[in-house]
Amino acid sequence: MASSRPAKQHPLAAARAAATEGDFATALAHLLDAWRATPAIALADAIDAIGVRAERGLMPPSGRTPKERAAAWTAAATSGDPVIRGLLVTSLTDTKGNAETLARLMLVDQCDDPRLASAIVAMLEVPPYNVTVHRTQPFWKHVLARLPELGDARILARARACPPRWAANKTLNPPEVEMLGKKLAKLVPALEAAYGDPPELASTDADHLRAIVDAARATDGGADQAQALLAAIYANPADDAPRLVYADWLGERGDPRGELIALQLTADPTPAMRRRAAALVDEHATRWLGAIAPQLRKAGMRFERGFLAACKVGIRRDAAPDPIWSTLVEVTGGIPDAGPGGLPALRVATELDNGGLEILLAMKPRPRLEMLGWVASFDPRDLVEAIPLLQQLDIPTLRRLELRGFAPRDDERAPAFAAPAWCDLPITELAVTGEPDTLQEWIAAVRGSKLTGFEIIESTWNELDWRFGVTRASPATAFDGLVVVGPPTAKPPRLAQFALEVGRVLEGFAADTLTSIRIALPKRDAWKRVDAGLRDRITRALAYQPRATPVLDHL
Repeated sequence: MASSRPAKQHPLAAARAAATEGDFATALAHLLDAWRATPAIALADAIDAIGVRAERGLMPPSGRTPKERAAAWTAAATSGDPVIRGLLVTSLTDTKGNAETLARLMLVDQCDDPRLASAIVAMLEVPPYNVTVHRTQPFWKHVLARLPELGDARILARARACPPRWAANKTLNPPEVEMLGKKLAKLVPALEAAYGDPPELASTDADHLRAIVDAARATDGGADQAQALLAAIYANPADDAPRLVYADWLGERGDPRGELIALQLTADPTPAMRRRAAALVDEHATRWLGAIAPQLRKAGMRFERGFLAACKVGIRRDAAPDPIWSTLVEVTGGIPDAGPGGLPALRVATELDNGGLEILLAMKPRPRLEMLGWVASFDPRDLVEAIPLLQQLDIPTLRRLELRGFAPRDDERAPAFAAPAWCDLPITELAVTGEPDTLQEWIAAVRGSKLTGFEIIESTWNELDWRFGVTRASPATAFDGLVVVGPPTAKPPRLAQFALEVGRVLEGFAADTLTSIRIALPKRDAWKRVDAGLRDRITRALAYQPRATPVLDHL
């Protein structure tokens, strides 16, 4: 007797039927079933595409506090939802360090999913953590052991392409590159055994896949509209009009980013509005940043008018171009790649090394920077190599240059050597790392330059900057203004040293040569915590500058 039970539909046929009806979550589940049976590369590519379509409009797990966000991430990871899993694998390294990333990886690593495999091999391509230090070894041991077991044949080609990527990655030091090469050499035989002969799909299965992907594209008009609205913003970050249009579009769909844009474009926001905007950024920034989230550090990150405006680039800088960077106004630590449109809004770039300067030189169009900060490594040749790079930049808008990480009196890096290099740059302000007692030497060295402002930045390990600067009305006049700025906070011993150096700097000026003096101190009671003898010394030095009325500010 024939069974009345209906025949089970083929997973790809079921996925095609679901995709045709616009049910991409169900289509994704069927595709994953098919891939587990036949892990073909074409199937993995289709899962990537349908996963992105199924995630459309969804938000990653979040919360108001780091603890709440971690709990929400854990709950989502243990739910087994394949759509949510796609959101999770993109945020594996959005953590405080390798131990937390490993914990996240262990939560989602119990499934067969090519999107997870892709995220793990991406960690090999662009290492998020130093492979040579002891504390990261559990993380790397797990990642390397899992790569041959993940079932995704695309891993082999991506792994073979890693060495040139590592060599080009400026954030990796030579020992890291050497160690990664050794580990990969040991890993490749296992990868070749696992993925050297990937399975192929039957022609009917390939037809199903094409129909599934076509169905996703046909119903993705909303995504196309969103991309068009974003493209208008990225092309002209200074214009508020495209942002307002996008905010209205998002508001109609209940997306909280529409609220953020509206809040941050309010001319006179109330404290409650500012708090609400900060809460929205805190909760949703990772989703809004997308693929660039692992490349930046949360400290110093700032959104303005609904988009990323300031950040410090982290260790994962060797990544694909992304137009999300185009709204950046300030960046620290590196120059990200925004693609063909460049960085039209960028005005401040700090803590760039010589590699960062070379990236700036290669950019077309070049950012209209107003301030550029350079930092040396421990190599004494850095400043020598930086000079020709800086002279080639040709950024007419550049006004301020900061040079950090070298001592002005060290060998060939003395002011007499360094100062002439900056005289031809179109800058009006120069700041250098150094000792306050070299101020007069520097003044003599830059006297004939175009500078109207010069500053020495004294930095001490684990302490904030102290600044000793001079100003003048024009390059044809003498430096007759003194500005001394202490750190926002300072312990009594450091504050006493600061006061001592203020006295020394004042005594370095000839009598009656200063017309303005401004001294900014950490707190209103700062002078009370300074030794009376030091206060008297500063008072006597001020008396020799009768044309200048001292101004005492408080930070």
